[in-house]
Amino acid sequence: YSEMIIIATTIDAQPLTVDAAWYSE
Repeated sequence: YSEMIIIATTIDAQPLTVDAAWYSE
C-alpha cells in the first residue's frame, strides 16, 4: 500500500486526502 499511496499522492497532489482514502480501504 505504501507504493500506491506515494503514487496516488504524486498524481493527486493531495497527500492527506489520498492517505485517508487508502487507509479507509
